[in-house]
Amino acid sequence: MSKVIIAFLFLVYGGMLHSQTWTPKDTLPSASRMAAIGFSVSGKGYICNGYSNSSTLKELWEYDPVSNSWTQKANFLGTQRSGIGTTVSGRAFVGLGYNPSSSSYYYDFYEYVPSINGWIQKANYPGNGPRNNMMVGCNGKIYSGGGLHSSQAYNSDFWEYDPIVDQWTRVTTSWPLGNRASGVKFSYDSLVFFGMGYNGNQNRNDLWAYNTVTSLWTQYPSFPGVGRIHPTATVIGDKVIVGGGKQNGGNLNALSDYYILDLSTNTWSLAINHPSGSKYTAATFTIGSKGYIFGGIDSAGAYTNDLWEVEFVTTTIDESKETKGNLFKSITQNEDRLFVDLKKSVKNAKVELYSLNGSLLRSEIVNSKSFVIDNLNLETSIYLLRVLVGEVFYSKKVLLNN
Repeated sequence: MSKVIIAFLFLVYGGMLHSQTWTPKDTLPSASRMAAIGFSVSGKGYICNGYSNSSTLKELWEYDPVSNSWTQKANFLGTQRSGIGTTVSGRAFVGLGYNPSSSSYYYDFYEYVPSINGWIQKANYPGNGPRNNMMVGCNGKIYSGGGLHSSQAYNSDFWEYDPIVDQWTRVTTSWPLGNRASGVKFSYDSLVFFGMGYNGNQNRNDLWAYNTVTSLWTQYPSFPGVGRIHPTATVIGDKVIVGGGKQNGGNLNALSDYYILDLSTNTWSLAINHPSGSKYTAATFTIGSKGYIFGGIDSAGAYTNDLWEVEFVTTTIDESKETKGNLFKSITQNEDRLFVDLKKSVKNAKVELYSLNGSLLRSEIVNSKSFVIDNLNLETSIYLLRVLVGEVFYSKKVLLNN
């Protein structure tokens, strides 16, 4: 049933609009792959190991964002595999993992030292789940939990690694996620976050934070999309872009939706989807104020080796340059589609849809008098629709119903 939106509401306040920009970067000059390990040290990004069709890799590649170029570095010291990695206090660690070719599980752990382009073996991981484990560094320590030790043996143990003394210690504070693998992990301030993934019975979308100072767990608002495995989480400042992945069982296709968790308000908003489409088992790292997402498997089941840079851009609304709605003829919603008719045809006009908190939800180019914005899937609320024609913005608030 169509819903005619009575929304000839004007932008009546100044403020800030927050958008994402996705920029394609230099493609990795090596095999396309899934389940690679991503990390960053001293202003460089790194991609290590992964699967490439039927081959398991042990390569290490360094990405320089200044020259937008890749350089191959010393191969991973351990047996080839997909594993996990993280950085803490400017040091990079890689290990654990699984090799599907030999059905082997690995518990060994290594540090990569860029200054010597070499690897140093560290204490083995004493936990139960080395495959699809969730590991992240924070406050001088590394935290690792969950994972698999056979195809259906999900684990719930939680460990802390001290790189100064090269020692693992089991965390006695109960891990609230239960048996879990293939989820997201990231850190912010003194918090390490774990969530989503699969528990052996259900795709999950919950999110938890462990305070490395107080040793307490806090449950955060759940990820707004469906539960899933192998998503990515890219931290940029106080925001985290989470999405992609796929569901374990049922529809095995890669998922394309992404959301932003604002850690200053602990709220989620819809993000602009990855420009190359659906991805799962992608790798990610952050350099400064920019995040990077690499490779993975796309919706066609193909292995990829593309690299995308994502950053947040803030635009100040200058009301003196906003033309209040006189371009719009009608706006109609039908289910999750928004039909927009303008009073005149436009060429290369940029259409943007924002939430009222200033987050950019959709951006596209139109070349007609009428156009459709598909797949809205938004909560019932008022949103800001803007159309840029030349250097002039036309804006209108619209009420969307879920």
